[in-house]
Amino acid sequence: MTNAEVITREESLRQVIETADADVTVVAPNFETLQALGRLDDPDWGDHVRILTTPQPLKRLRHEFTTATRIAEISSRNDVTIRTIDDQDATLQPLVLTESQVTTVLLSGMESVPTLRTSVEPVLENVHETVAALWRSAQTADISTPPYSQVMKTVGENFDGSFEADVQTMLSTAMGSRAMSDGLDEVHAFLLLAARNREQYRELTKWAERIQIGSPARFSTRKKELENAGLLTTEKIERETVGRPRQRLLLTDQELQEAPLNELVATAQAVL
Repeated sequence: MTNAEVITREESLRQVIETADADVTVVAPNFETLQALGRLDDPDWGDHVRILTTPQPLKRLRHEFTTATRIAEISSRNDVTIRTIDDQDATLQPLVLTESQVTTVLLSGMESVPTLRTSVEPVLENVHETVAALWRSAQTADISTPPYSQVMKTVGENFDGSFEADVQTMLSTAMGSRAMSDGLDEVHAFLLLAARNREQYRELTKWAERIQIGSPARFSTRKKELENAGLLTTEKIERETVGRPRQRLLLTDQELQEAPLNELVATAQAVL
């Protein structure tokens, strides 16, 4: 049986994952499909989800922290395994495969995408054999990003509640995803959020290095960029004991200190 429909990427993925009776394999997803996977809110993942991707979407994923941390979250629970394979001839077609059904996803720039499902036995058997061979030859992929729950847990343990709330907003909304796809990276974002909440620079870099968001050297480089752009400044914190001077991060424009988060993000994007 074959049928076609137009639904959102998220709904298409959710339907397949939650109704599957065994493993689900997502083949050749573009970046938007990976985003949709990351946005799924605690679905019933079934036995296992496998993602067989090509290098380009994976490269983009590593540079878009909000999506990467969500994919890392579901991967950390052993629900998802990601492998990558070269597809120089562009022969891989985007599809979602289960034991009893194959869903072809017709890629487009729209949020709603056409899908074509079939459970015709000869087609299904051929696709299973092809995907199994590709999976065996693929390499395990590491997105090198901490899981969302680890980020939020450690933020809550190390910083004030207002900073924690800003980080949660940045990582949980479309605004954050757009910001980190258009001019800002995660280090820029954490520096700006820390400055908005007057956090200590040293404490921020220690935390970020510990959970592998970025090295002190990378934070230093991004801090200079924000300072040169006129967005960020610091004040020295007086210490009663001998030791390395501490700095508190501040936004240069005091109006931005109290402005809505989306205004701060928009200003930073415009300047950078």
